Amino acid sequence: LTAVQGFVKLLKMTNGDIGFFYRNIDQKILRETALSPYSLIAAGDARNSSADFFEIASAANWPIEKTIAKLTGQPARKYRLTGRGFIKKDFQADLIILRDQKPSVVLINGQIAYNEGKIGDKLSGQMIKSEK
Repeated sequence: LTAVQGFVKLLKMTNGDIGFFYRNIDQKILRETALSPYSLIAAGDARNSSADFFEIASAANWPIEKTIAKLTGQPARKYRLTGRGFIKKDFQADLIILRDQKPSVVLINGQIAYNEGKIGDKLSGQMIKSEK
């Protein structure tokens, strides 16, 4: 049993309810394990973990849709967050629209929170609870 096979086996056995810190493991093992359908990419430091995963997925030639689904839809399904994780009619979504690699518009739960340098006056964030 290789280290990667061991990690994937643990992920399967625990239904993804196991954590490890990516900075503490071999980068080759991280790449292979991150691409497993059983792994979730945590957002403890969303900027770094998401960016790192985009690099891993890009190197593995994953399409952008599959990469984004791994970061959004897959966790929403696992934690039964109904109305979340996908851009669909009547779903809640946080979106960032970039222009020249900089945020141009930010939507939180479908409400404009930032638009071309101006911060919106509505506080639209909300607590999310699992439907377990």
